[in-house]
Parts: sequence; C-alpha cells; structure tokens
Amino acid sequence: MEVDHLFDEIRYQKLSPVLKINNWSITSRDDNPYLAPELRAISLKGCINHHPVLGDRSGKGDVVTSPIMEVKGRFVLTKSNHLYKLGKIDPKYRRWLRKNRPNWNWRKPITIK
Repeated sequence: MEVDHLFDEIRYQKLSPVLKINNWSITSRDDNPYLAPELRAISLKGCINHHPVLGDRSGKGDVVTSPIMEVKGRFVLTKSNHLYKLGKIDPKYRRWLRKNRPNWNWRKPITIK
C-alpha cells in the first residue's frame, strides 16, 4: 500500500493514529550471523507513547517496530501497517551517523532500497 494513500486514509477516515516515535534509531531484528547485512530487514527502535497495541509505553523503555516497508520523508510505514512519524533522533545514533554517513539528510533520514 502506498504511504501517501495510507496516510490519507488514516488522516481522513481515522483508521489508525499516526504514531510519533522519539529517541529513534535504526536496528535489525535479525541476529543471524550468516545473513549478509544488506539482506536484513530494518526496523525502528525508540520511545512510543500510547501505542494502539502495546498501550501507554511512556517510561517503559524502547520498542522495536516490525520491519520497515516504505518511507516517505519523515513518515515510515511498517509491515504491521503502523504509520510512524519520526520525532527526535537518538543522540548516540546521530553521533554514529555524523561519523559514518556525513551526507545524511535529516529531511529524508531513512533510505531503503
């Protein structure tokens, strides 16, 4: 499903809330040492308040989302059909990005192929 279309459905028909994720970073849920890194599905990790499935997560630690399916700007659609809006980035992850990805664009913070 296209992110623009899903976002319009959520906004106008109120099918599901757009979840804001703060202190976010990118992670992989796959710890298979034999799988090449470029083949691993990536997920978001961060703090989400008032998750529709997990409930109020404030102060209860980070959540790892289902794999990322599509990204449009600062909106991320996951395999579970949750739409996340990226809030503040994890400071440790930001430092890693500065060192390892000097051309990182905060307007398009996540790139997937």
